[in-house]
Order: sequence, then C-alpha cells, then structure tokens
Amino acid sequence: MKVLVLGSGAREHAIAWKFSKSNILSGLYVAPGNAGTEDIAENLPDVDPCDSASVISACRKYKIDFVFVGPEAPLAAGVVDDLEAAGIYAFGPCKQAAQLEASKLYSKAFMKKYKIPTASSEEFDNVEDFEKAIRKSEGKVVIKKNGLAAGKGVLESDDKNELLEFGRNILKDDTLLVEEFLTGWETSIFAISDGKDYVLLPPCADFKKAYDKDQGPNTGGMGSICPVPTVSKSLLAQIEKEVVIPTFEGIKKEGYKYIGLLYFGLMITPKGPKLLEYNARFGDPETQALLPLIDSDFGSLFSA
Repeated sequence: MKVLVLGSGAREHAIAWKFSKSNILSGLYVAPGNAGTEDIAENLPDVDPCDSASVISACRKYKIDFVFVGPEAPLAAGVVDDLEAAGIYAFGPCKQAAQLEASKLYSKAFMKKYKIPTASSEEFDNVEDFEKAIRKSEGKVVIKKNGLAAGKGVLESDDKNELLEFGRNILKDDTLLVEEFLTGWETSIFAISDGKDYVLLPPCADFKKAYDKDQGPNTGGMGSICPVPTVSKSLLAQIEKEVVIPTFEGIKKEGYKYIGLLYFGLMITPKGPKLLEYNARFGDPETQALLPLIDSDFGSLFSA
C-alpha cells in the first residue's frame, strides 16, 4: 500500500513516522511535508493539500492507494469528497461532517440538538448586539470565532475592553459565540471511526495557555501528555456514555458517514464532563504524545 499524508506540521511528522514503521507499506509520501518528514518519506512540496486537483494528480502520478488528511483546512475544503469521487481511499470526514470543527455555530447547534453537555452560549453576527451583551456580562466569559483559526480564535477574559476589541475584529468578516466560562481541567479524547463503528484511543491532555500556572493567553498548544492519570476508567466510561455515543448517534441521524478521527475537547467540571469543541482530525500537539503508545501497525489499522 502506498500512502500520502497531507500536511506540513509536527503532527504530520508524527503520523508519517508511525506509518514508516508499518510492514505493509510500499511507499510513503508527505505533501508538502517538512524537514522532519524528509528523513522518513518522500516530500511532495509542490502539492497543495487544500487543492483537490493537485492532490488527485499526485495520487495518479505516484500510484497512491490511500490519503491520510492531517490538518483541518483540507477537510473543510472538501478534499476527501473529491478523493472519494475519484476512487481514492482517504481518512478524514466529508466536508459536511467536517463542519463539526469548521463552524463553531454548527457544532454548538449540534451539541444542543443531541443533548450533549456543553457550556451555555449565545451567537452574534453584528457588533451592536455583541457589545450590549458584553457590557451586561458579569465575570469571565469566552469568545469563540465561528470559523477555523488554527487554535487562536478563542479568548477567555473578564476585561470588557479586551473582549470588545477581540469580538469586533472577528465580526469584521465572521460570526462568533459568547459562552459561559467553565472551570475544571481539560482532556482530549480521540475516536477513530470507519463510518459504522469507532474505537477510543488513550486520553491526552493539551496545555494551551502560555506561561506558568496557565496565566497567559491561549496558544495553538504548549505541549501535551498521554495517557492522563486523572482520567479514570469510570470517568472515561461516563465521557463515552454522555458525549461520544450521543455524538455518533447524532451523526447517523444527520445522514452523513463519518470516516476519520473525531476529537472531543472536554472540560471536566465539578458537574461532570462538558464538551468544549470537536476537531475533525488528530490534535497538535497531542498526536506527538499519543502515537508512540499505539502498538498496532498503522498501515493495517487504516487499511481496515
């Protein structure tokens, strides 16, 4: 089997590294790749992961059997749909299902519809209503940009001037959510799905905030650990029952098939687990901590 990994980050390096250990691969490519992937695979620097024609052309040229989509942008662009139409197997959800990550408004509506525990929220598409809500708010609140923002579209603050400035910038070209601020600790749960069944991977923790004691702003990720000692078997069972199973049941009811990785970003609050967000792909930096713990042959796993 010849495999193409789409992406250029540390996450894709980790994914390519794991594929490089497989006993069933006859070729491994990364597009566009990076200096790390160059050591273990053939980089295709001229291939744009978000351009379906470019990806399909590379698959034809190098006789690639399977495409593993690393980042979120190609999923949101519908690359998987186009690969499927071209008869090429791919790991990643279709464009419609990728909205669970690509649109915060869509994912929040999905959580509410299927009674998945999450923070209360209000959506805004104009500055006037947003400013009124912020001025009336008390204590710390969370603002989330609707569209993709590479992990940097969220602000938690009780400084109204900071919140207003952040929200006004978003509303220039997007919509936003204002959410209640949840307290507790975070964990990331990953489910691999073939469209019918799923398997849960070991829980991870992603540390997003800069500076000691989480005193700084949110970042794309300051590091991660896996497994997470505080995620007990009973807590994992509760998360699966209250969050994971209702999500996959909801996906079936929405009428689309989810073949890919579904990431659940959770806050474990005093009232139990609450879902912060979905991601439609492996997390970065969690992937780098998670993949060394998987004993399965990556080629065989994704062939299945």
